[in-house]
Amino acid sequence: MALVGGLATVAIFAFHGSVFLSLKTSGELRQRARRAAGMAGSVAVVLLAATVVWVAAGGRPWATASGALSGAVPLALALVAAVLLVGAVLLIAQSREMLAFVATGAAILLAVGAIWSLMYPMAIPASSGAVVPGVAGVPIALAASQPYTLTVMTIVAAIFTPIVLLYQGWTYWVFRQRLVRPLSARGRGPLGRDRSISSARTERGPPGRVRKHPVRQDRGENGTSGAVSGSGADEGLLDRL
Repeated sequence: MALVGGLATVAIFAFHGSVFLSLKTSGELRQRARRAAGMAGSVAVVLLAATVVWVAAGGRPWATASGALSGAVPLALALVAAVLLVGAVLLIAQSREMLAFVATGAAILLAVGAIWSLMYPMAIPASSGAVVPGVAGVPIALAASQPYTLTVMTIVAAIFTPIVLLYQGWTYWVFRQRLVRPLSARGRGPLGRDRSISSARTERGPPGRVRKHPVRQDRGENGTSGAVSGSGADEGLLDRL
């Protein structure tokens, strides 16, 4: 059961990461991420369902311990998580990455909640074959730190957890746009810079010396000066850059 649960965890987070990658990219990379998300999501649904069935069939030796939750609580959380994963697979097939990302995130939270509600009130539950009469594992009260340590940790968490959440929300908002590869137009480099300017750089002499090139002015029919062209114009543009 532990091996199946571990594989289910890997598949769920691979699905979540693939959905996020398809949400933030475009073009061929987005399509590849969507295909990977579809495969990882299907595997995650199967493994999670197998884990739920296995755990439900195995029972909980610590179910009679004081404070233990009803077995319906973790089962309901796990089933809702599985439904969300199925919905995320369908959403990613429809190119609705944002909703799929929210669904996978909620599924992860529910899956973790199902695990902890299954173990509660044990921090380390005993296996069915190692249960000592009257001892079903290590309860949370015994595994917890001293009251002073818990008080300090609570104060620190109350101060810094909102800061971390705000920072993460800010980074998601700043980088909310998709990553797009710059288009290289004809006659332009990968960054959109005119190649004539780049070639003009090679015509520059040693430091402090610039080759002089004639400047040609095109005159219209009315005698007015037209656009300035030639290498000298390129050099002047380079100086301004």
